[in-house]
Amino acid sequence: MDRLKLLIDSLSEPERKDFVKFINSQRQLRQRKDLELFESLVVGNDEAKEKFRQQNADAYHSLRKRLAKRLGDFVVLKRMEGDITSSSSLMGILSLARYLFERRSDEIAWYYLNKAEQKAQKEEQFEILNAIYLLQIENSHSEFAGDLDEIISRKKKNQTLRDEDEKATIACNLIRRELQRLVLEGGDIDFEAITQEVLKEYALDKIMAKRPRMLYNILTISRSVILAKKDFYSFEPYIIQQYQQAKSEYGFAKSSHYYKLSIIYMIAHVLYRNRKFKQAEVYIEELGEGLLAYDASQQQQFHARYILLKAGLLCYRGKLDAAVELLQRELPGNASLFSITDQVRLKLNLAIYHFLQGDFSEAIKTAHHIGHSNQWCIKYLGKEWLFKKSLMEIIAQYQSGNVDIAINLIRSFERAFSTLFDHPLYDRTRSFLGLIKKLIDEPNSFYVEDTWQTIEETLTTVPEDQEDLQAMTFYAWIKAKYLKRDYYEVLLETVVP
Repeated sequence: MDRLKLLIDSLSEPERKDFVKFINSQRQLRQRKDLELFESLVVGNDEAKEKFRQQNADAYHSLRKRLAKRLGDFVVLKRMEGDITSSSSLMGILSLARYLFERRSDEIAWYYLNKAEQKAQKEEQFEILNAIYLLQIENSHSEFAGDLDEIISRKKKNQTLRDEDEKATIACNLIRRELQRLVLEGGDIDFEAITQEVLKEYALDKIMAKRPRMLYNILTISRSVILAKKDFYSFEPYIIQQYQQAKSEYGFAKSSHYYKLSIIYMIAHVLYRNRKFKQAEVYIEELGEGLLAYDASQQQQFHARYILLKAGLLCYRGKLDAAVELLQRELPGNASLFSITDQVRLKLNLAIYHFLQGDFSEAIKTAHHIGHSNQWCIKYLGKEWLFKKSLMEIIAQYQSGNVDIAINLIRSFERAFSTLFDHPLYDRTRSFLGLIKKLIDEPNSFYVEDTWQTIEETLTTVPEDQEDLQAMTFYAWIKAKYLKRDYYEVLLETVVP
């Protein structure tokens, strides 16, 4: 196993380009060899690697070590740039304070150390706070130092919070394991009962609501399970209750604004997936207001999710043209706020909305403009995302009259996703594809009572008020074909409670 190759493969395309710039900024002649090796590993050029190795084995291994170090330095810098909680800047301030103490510049050293303490407290950086207090105690003999007893008292208080954080990490992973076990066994999930039992065991049940980061971590773990199981209905009351309790009893400070926005988005999304569109709009508006609060520093993390969800709500509230206009305006207009994966998600949703408008050629063209291979989509967006994209393209090609292309796409789809069909959540896809094939091969026999019975029996397998929104979107298309009606009209009738 080539660990250097695995490290390079973990980088996205934009990150690889940034790494090349990072290497070039060193302005050393030997970096040319680093780049040559890097580029050969990116493309998997075995001949180039063998050439390096044959020239001088020792030099080759030294080159690999140097490239690995450069990659490590680059990844650390990228992590620091994207550090939401500012831990990297705190470590920088702490390092500066140590340097100043060594140079006997105590007054300015204590100034920076006190600033670091205030910032670390706001950010709940308890590990770094411990290092700050130890440095304060170590230099408490200085004339610029605070009272030693008070420093020790603050350190003890921080130790309590630090211990709670450690216990919360353990508790979160126990909760994750229990939820995953229930998913595998197919059991019902009571989020509140499971989390409360574990939190009580670790004496955390009384403090979760007043610790936004802890609440966020537990809700994120729970949400990852419901996304896998698509059990949005049991999660909805739990997350809303937790957020409202935290908001009313303790509130959210500026330092915990990221966690607040994250939870608001989770609530808006689960309400959207549960087809409670009016309630979802309330939370999406709260999210929009939150993005403008303070210095709007969270725009980069949330803007794409905010726009995607807002467009989705417009679509299912009967404002399809407005949803299309929103995405068409945002894609070129706010490109700096969207990552590569964000742009791909926006383009696919735009393609789907064109499809709903009946503009099938535009839907196909927009989907093609995504500009990335299936393997890239799986790596960065997941197999389920590609599953939905492929299904939409099959239908769009059929609707455009490209029957042969649709048939070939169905065959490719069946090969690519054969393992997913065995999962209960995707079992209905076989029936759905069978109906499309019937529509293509035997259009006259499609419009018979037996077809409607198949639609009802195989595609509607859960109570309608608990049906998954995305599943209903595909179901509504086959239903509209059978009824010979406009797809978007049937979709709204089927989806909107």
